[in-house]
Amino acid sequence: MRAYRSAAGRGWRWWREVRIWHDVRQALFGVVVLGVALVMGCSGWRGNVVARDALDLAARTLQQRARRSGGMTRAQVRRLLGDNIAQDRYQCMPAAAAVLAAPPARTPQRRIDGSMPHYGVFEGPLRYRVGSARRGRRDYVWQVSLNVGLTLPDGDETLVLPDCALRGRLTGPMRCEGVAYERAPGTEVCPASGHFEAAASRHNVRVLLAQWSREVAAYFNRDARFDHLPIRYRFHFFAVGDAAASRRPVDLVLTLHPNCARQPYFAGLRSGWSLPVLAHEMAHFLGLLDEYEPFSGVFSFYPKTPFEGSETSRMGLSMKPNTHFYPLHHYLVLRRYFCQQRAPDPFSQFMIR
Repeated sequence: MRAYRSAAGRGWRWWREVRIWHDVRQALFGVVVLGVALVMGCSGWRGNVVARDALDLAARTLQQRARRSGGMTRAQVRRLLGDNIAQDRYQCMPAAAAVLAAPPARTPQRRIDGSMPHYGVFEGPLRYRVGSARRGRRDYVWQVSLNVGLTLPDGDETLVLPDCALRGRLTGPMRCEGVAYERAPGTEVCPASGHFEAAASRHNVRVLLAQWSREVAAYFNRDARFDHLPIRYRFHFFAVGDAAASRRPVDLVLTLHPNCARQPYFAGLRSGWSLPVLAHEMAHFLGLLDEYEPFSGVFSFYPKTPFEGSETSRMGLSMKPNTHFYPLHHYLVLRRYFCQQRAPDPFSQFMIR
């Protein structure tokens, strides 16, 4: 973290260093590809054909498993699938039909960790656990879990909220005016559609984190059920030092900021983020990348612009409750479980630990 911050503070010099590392990575990749081609004795073309066929088959399977009409085309699924895997340190591509099938009984849990490049500018962490869980008396499903410990704001601060859904469960005075953020027009993460505030007391923060633990996973599980996928997601949010932290492993420790603002997902969580936005941000920790034009939505003159086909994707438009995680996204999350090991990370000095 310190290395990243100190480098970022040097402005253009840091940017030049990042580009140098990018060029080095590309050069090394070219050398590896050339070496593979020479060893094969034919050309890199044979390997490219195999990769292309595997990509086509996976894209066809994933597009067929999506039961919603008006979603991504096969070509759009293929492009996103290829882009994600090309940037992933976990370099394997198991058959989509096998990955999205129910797991064998008592599949051991595995921790997945590493990083993914975002916009070619910075590395962001991915970290979660994958194993099997019982569903009913005999059936098993994949279970993806992430336990997030949070350092809390001072109790005398004001907690900005995205709506009034917790009214009646929070203590102290509460301000509820306007339209909930997730129902606001436009594509702002923190729209000016209303004002929702409560005291940042220990009780109120715990109620908020309990809501997150219930509702964030519900977005993933809703979409997995709709597409008949044997996958269950579980997110646990709790205050660092609470008894809950001693009952389960802590995968991440982040700061809870009592406001609403745009920021990199690994810099902390914001109490004012709506549940759809929070589901999108947690998906980054599962290794999913944004599906919109880089830096769109940062400025009012450049609104959020999802990739073609990603207008209905949770990773394309994060703030809308009716966008979805598609079989493509579930495959990208589960796929890493089948990879033997991840490749070395050339950007490790920029990694946020």
